[in-house]
Amino acid sequence: MPVRPKTSYHPYVLVAFCLNCLPPELLNRIPRSTRHEWRHKDQVALYGYEWYLENKQLFGTLQEVAASKKLLLINRALLRVIALKRFMELYQDQIKGNIFQITEVVLNTIYKISEVIGCKATLKYLDGSYGWYLQLRRKLRCSSSLFS
Repeated sequence: MPVRPKTSYHPYVLVAFCLNCLPPELLNRIPRSTRHEWRHKDQVALYGYEWYLENKQLFGTLQEVAASKKLLLINRALLRVIALKRFMELYQDQIKGNIFQITEVVLNTIYKISEVIGCKATLKYLDGSYGWYLQLRRKLRCSSSLFS
């Protein structure tokens, strides 16, 4: 009788299992014996359990975000805001001079974020006014327009 090799699981799969946010199709592919072992493992004896207890509220937040599609969208939008803010600080001179179509990248990202949290909130988080946003839009030239 051939012995099936033991499957190794990525640590995030185990974390998602413990937070009860694994998708059903992935959960069903994990053998019942493995799921049983994970459920009944003595967590107190595991290394890092004290750290987990100190940061338990973070895992609760992760669980809530993972359970809600809307919260996931908002979370991604806020992460984009943070990344865009860093990008704009790094390339502020190029944005002012509209070098290498950086303004287009900024405007496209603002558009994607504003689809989720709205234009007003996006500009607020970016510390930009509506006038600043309109200035950026004016810098962008339309390639198909006769009048730019």
